[in-house]
Amino acid sequence: KFLKKDTTDVFENPVLKKRDYQLTPIQVVSSGPNYEFHTIKDTILNLIIKAERSIHIETPYFIPDEPILEALKGALISGIKVKIVIPSVGDHAFVYWANQYFYGELIELGAEIYKYKDGFIHSKLIVVDGEIALLGTANFDYRSMYQNFEISLLILGSSIIELENRIKSDILESRRVTLKEYRERGKKDRVLESISKLIAPIL
Repeated sequence: KFLKKDTTDVFENPVLKKRDYQLTPIQVVSSGPNYEFHTIKDTILNLIIKAERSIHIETPYFIPDEPILEALKGALISGIKVKIVIPSVGDHAFVYWANQYFYGELIELGAEIYKYKDGFIHSKLIVVDGEIALLGTANFDYRSMYQNFEISLLILGSSIIELENRIKSDILESRRVTLKEYRERGKKDRVLESISKLIAPIL
């Protein structure tokens, strides 16, 4: 669906037998300030747009730009299950409040938000439909998508189940944020979220 390439010719080669080799299709995706295109950002956006059943995101910094945020909203409206795992305690105060601002726009539409309790989560992983994953150095934020040198792997194949199970395992060590809890947050939270949203591009 995402990277369709016929690999049957590989297994018909008498030297390469399917029973002897388990091939995992992997594509390297890199980006940086000297690139003409924002390759990792465009890859993330493409994955979200093409999702049919589920989008699972695990990241320490959930600070998406407007196109990605709108794509996630569109996915939720279409009935796609979106689960996001972030730290319960951030390593930067404004990042914590920015996380809360951006996931707030999604939780209202049915996204499942989980705050990891067992230390600071540093995983940078996206799994779509249990079929394709993006794993690497890039956070889900402006810096990684537009400013930093980053490298990620786009992975297909049976190994995806291991990455999916990793997210499921981390969810078991997390606390789900309820819609009621989010709606009843205090005025201080709302002010800090608004400030963090304004400075999100430099976080």
